[in-house]
Formats: sequence, C-alpha cells, structure tokens
Amino acid sequence: MKKIPVTNNLKVAYVEIIDSEYNETATIGNKDVYAYDKNNNLLCVSKLKNYFSPRQLHKIADSLKRGGQEGGNTMENVYKIDAADVYDIVREKYDESDIVSTAMAGLVHGYKSGEAVFDIEKHTIYTRSLGASEYVPNDKDIVLYTIDQNILGNSCFVDEDWLTEEEIADMKTKDVSVFEYIEKYTDDTVESRLQEILEFYFDWDEIYRSISYQA
Repeated sequence: MKKIPVTNNLKVAYVEIIDSEYNETATIGNKDVYAYDKNNNLLCVSKLKNYFSPRQLHKIADSLKRGGQEGGNTMENVYKIDAADVYDIVREKYDESDIVSTAMAGLVHGYKSGEAVFDIEKHTIYTRSLGASEYVPNDKDIVLYTIDQNILGNSCFVDEDWLTEEEIADMKTKDVSVFEYIEKYTDDTVESRLQEILEFYFDWDEIYRSISYQA
C-alpha cells in the first residue's frame, strides 16, 4: 500500500492505491483506489472519476510501478484543478477590495502589470508583478485579476468615473488634468481613486471565467 500526496487538488489531499493493476481501458477498479481529504476522511471512491480522468489514473498506476522515482516527482501536474472549487474558496475568503488591492500592490505604472494570484496549495492570494514580456514558467497557480501597466494611459474611464459632479465643475475652472486635480485638490490619490473605480466595476463572473480558462 502506498500513499501519494496530492498538492494541487482542492478536494483530494492524498490517494492510496492498494493494487495498481488496471484493465485494457486504462481504468482502475474502484476498490483499488482511495482518495482522502485533508482531514483523512475517505472520499466516495465511486466519485473518483470526478477528480481524475482514466488517463490520469493510468499515470498514477504507472508511477507506482516505477516506484515514484522517475524525475524526482512523477506525480507533478497529474491532477486537474476544479474551477468551481477555486471560485468557491476565493468567494468565501476574499472580497473585491482584497483582490483589487492585491493586484494594485504589484502595479508599476508603465512598467509592470499587477496581478492577484491564487495559490492552489495554500488557498491564499498573493501579488505578482510582471512586465510585458515576462511570464512564470510552469506556473501552477491561477491568476484571478490583472491590472494592466498602462491602465492610466488607456483612457479606460471617463471623468465621471474619477470625479464627482462637483469636482468636475470645479476642475473646469482650473487649467489642470483629471489626475492633477485629484492630487492637488482632493484628499485622495490617483491610486486610491483607481482602486475605487476597479472595485466598482469588479465582475465576479469574469473571475470565474478566468479561473475556468486556467484550470
């Protein structure tokens, strides 16, 4: 009997395979494969196919026959992430402000875009900052939200997004831009107003689509 830890599946903590025999269709009998959650509770074996495809089960059995030694970690990237589970965890633990502020922390205007990234092992979000040509090779985590490095120069938002009606009227009496007005004549900064705008337009459906695309 061997236990294989599962580090990138949101429901399964580890699997046990008592008998790694498999049939011609590359499926493993339900009685041979057991999946457990993080509290060592046995998950319903009959639903194992919801977590792993027959091809993935074949890889597990193959890895056991090789003793799990090939490449140092033959189980890496075998398991599929469930997009609905990721979404539910994010919704339960975080709100719009958390996600936007996490991405804002990585934004360097004109140089690096800011990302809010979900760590699929720790179930937390963290900040990532990437330039236009930068990327993370073999990335296992999920990018939830991105703020483009050129967002202030893309004319994404109108004056009414940035200022109140009273502020717009006052700005017209002064020879300043919207950003100059915010910095000189309000108690806010451009960054704080940008965060408010992004939170206002935040779309959870878009977050789910982003997760589904990467999962």
